[in-house]
Amino acid sequence: MNFMKKIPKISKKLDKSAKKTFATVKDKSEEIIKDAEIKEKVTTLSKNVGDFAGKTYDAAKDKSSDIIEGTKLKITINDNVVEIDNIHQKMGVAVYEKYKRGEKIDPAFLKECKKIDKMNKQIAKGETKIQDLKNK
Repeated sequence: MNFMKKIPKISKKLDKSAKKTFATVKDKSEEIIKDAEIKEKVTTLSKNVGDFAGKTYDAAKDKSSDIIEGTKLKITINDNVVEIDNIHQKMGVAVYEKYKRGEKIDPAFLKECKKIDKMNKQIAKGETKIQDLKNK
């Protein structure tokens, strides 16, 4: 009989203990859910950052390739311009040499050839004066 009197008391303790256990499990479950949500957000953020970094790298690589290609083209163009200038110079020398030999040249070049003659005379005079100054 004594046992029968204790049953309500034991029942209350069990009920109290069950409520406490339920509250603890509920709190832990909520923490686990929050942790899982945070991990999911971090994972998503990491993926987005990784995607962005990859796209940025690809864009930088493409831009670098474009810059390198452009630079190579500029070098080729410059080399061609220099070569054309050399050819023009050789053509001009050839025309001037024909003029000096008394051969017929295009009248468009006659005026320029005469300018060269005048400048050559000025150079010769200047060199003569320099020699005279050195000999003093």
